[in-house]
Order: sequence, then structure tokens, then C-alpha cells
Amino acid sequence: MIAAYCTLFLVSTILFFFIEIQIRKFLNKNTYIANEKILQEYQAIVRLSMYLALIQIIAAFTTLFLGTILVLITTLSFAIFISCANGVVFSLCRERARLEKKARSLPSADRDLERKYRKISEIWRKKVLPTF
Repeated sequence: MIAAYCTLFLVSTILFFFIEIQIRKFLNKNTYIANEKILQEYQAIVRLSMYLALIQIIAAFTTLFLGTILVLITTLSFAIFISCANGVVFSLCRERARLEKKARSLPSADRDLERKYRKISEIWRKKVLPTF
């Protein structure tokens, strides 16, 4: 059970950092939505982020469940480890939320790009699955 917990935690963390790296690369390369190509790149990152978020949610709930059971049946040191790991994840999620907000706040070159960009950003913020 400890191996399952650690594996799920590791997979979730890897997915988290993978999409964060993609968002950071996009933001470092693009300071505004200049054309359709950049908008399509943004859309692809948002789509990937939304799908990976679903996997992360499933992994998070599973690790929460396993972690609770492990806290009840293992030593205090493992309970402290789980608490620290969850604290780190919580901090990372708060930072990631700021990064995503920045990605959703870029200016656009024209009104048509702005409208499309805002629609994608709104879907990212409010929907579970991409509908674009």
C-alpha cells in the first residue's frame, strides 16, 4: 500500500511539473497573443492541462484515501511524511494558480484574437473538459 501511495504521488507530481513547464515555456516565448499560431499553441497547452488535471484529481483523491489509511495503520513518522508531502503539493498548487492566471491575462494583437483567447481562457477556468 505504501508503494501504491508513493507511485501515485510521484505520477501526480510529474504530471504537475510537466504541464507547469509547458505553461512557463509558452509565457517565456510569448508576451502577447500576436497571431493565430500563438493562439493555437495556447489552446493546445490549455487542452493538455485540462486533461492532465483530471488525471491528477483522480490520483489526488486516491492518494488522499490511501494516505488516510496509511496514517491509521503505520507509524507516526509516515504520517508526518504524508502531511509534509501534502503541504508541499498545496504550496505548489497555489503557485501554479498564479502562473495559470498570468497565462490567461496576456494581451492580444486584435479584437478577433482577443475574443478567441478569452473564450479559451474562460473554458479553462470554468469547465472540466475542453470544448474548443
